Amino acid sequence: QTSLRTIVYGGRIDNRFDQERLDAFVTKLFSPEAYNLTYALAYKLDKGTRKMESLLSIPDCRNFEGFYKWVNGIKGVNSPEFLGLPSNAEALLLREQANRILSVFAKLQVAEGSDTDVVKTKAVRRRSITSTHPPWWEHVKKLVNFWEKALPDHVKGLPAGPEAAASAMIRCLQREVSLYKGVHKCVLTDLQNAKLYFEGKQPGSNRTREVLRILGVEDRVPKEWDIRPKAIPMTASMWMQDFINRVNGINQIAQTPAKEIGQKPIWLGGLYAPEAFVAASRQEFARAMKCSVDSLHLAVTMNDSAAAIGNDFIYSGFTLFGAECVQSSLTLTDIESQKLPYSHFQWVQDGKEPSGDKIVSLPVYLDSSRKQFLFEVPLSFVGGHNRSVFSERGSCLTVWTTPS
Repeated sequence: QTSLRTIVYGGRIDNRFDQERLDAFVTKLFSPEAYNLTYALAYKLDKGTRKMESLLSIPDCRNFEGFYKWVNGIKGVNSPEFLGLPSNAEALLLREQANRILSVFAKLQVAEGSDTDVVKTKAVRRRSITSTHPPWWEHVKKLVNFWEKALPDHVKGLPAGPEAAASAMIRCLQREVSLYKGVHKCVLTDLQNAKLYFEGKQPGSNRTREVLRILGVEDRVPKEWDIRPKAIPMTASMWMQDFINRVNGINQIAQTPAKEIGQKPIWLGGLYAPEAFVAASRQEFARAMKCSVDSLHLAVTMNDSAAAIGNDFIYSGFTLFGAECVQSSLTLTDIESQKLPYSHFQWVQDGKEPSGDKIVSLPVYLDSSRKQFLFEVPLSFVGGHNRSVFSERGSCLTVWTTPS
């Protein structure tokens, strides 16, 4: 076990939760109990009872012929459950791959109509000789007009003063607002200049032409707009819808009185640094309780109420993968994902933190690509299985999803 976990594979792992998945897999296979008859090498989830049942067991044989017959009797197409994953794990991967392919096709479809030096196609040569613009011109013109109207006029500022300056959460949100204001100004200026260019009210600058080329030919947004790292590709329309949602979210936070920030639902996925805000809430509570930050631990409750139930911070927009949340407790399931209700984060002092055999820590990632780790949350679970089952099945949470 040590050789596989720390030398052969472990040296390539830099994520604690990935290491736990490897540990669970190695410990299950390379165990003294593996020599016992009927020892389960793999489990499957019974959808009725939601209990783990044996999927593949050690055969009752002692010679080569017996094991050879057992191996040949295994189905040629194996379920992902042989690796401890949910039965729909492959479908989830295929869906992610399909989304990436569709994104590429969408960009190719737009690029096919371009007459720029970047893309020259037969469609360009067939366009009407009476047209002085490429085929994507009208499409981008409609998008620019729609986006310029849908985008909020400004990003609202947060309350200032000594009380706000002393608050770790306010300072964190002020950095968020500063980032949003910079991006919003750049986006709005480019859209307004493009609209005036379309209307013939001003000549197109090199910047305006480049923005239109990126939007029309490549179907993406300029790098000055998209400063947030995301591993999931998005078209220009998807990015703009997401940005409008996030600006509306930050404006809603700005309208909240300083003392009530955190007591009303906040969409963590709408922040540029959601993990920083969670850490700031811990510092804020430590300041209020006059205790050490290290003495505080996270306790999480899921329910449908948007009202505070104490000294908690309310968040929205979480999505759960590899499990299902029922009455604030995890249970095994084969559904791909579940949009969670409001999440109530409470910071509790030493001795009051969630603990025991029925508590599991799940990683929280930015999105379903699981490339950007943010923080971890402790959640209770039900069932007679070990907590390592959630590691094997890749259970996790995300704070952001692709806009529909």
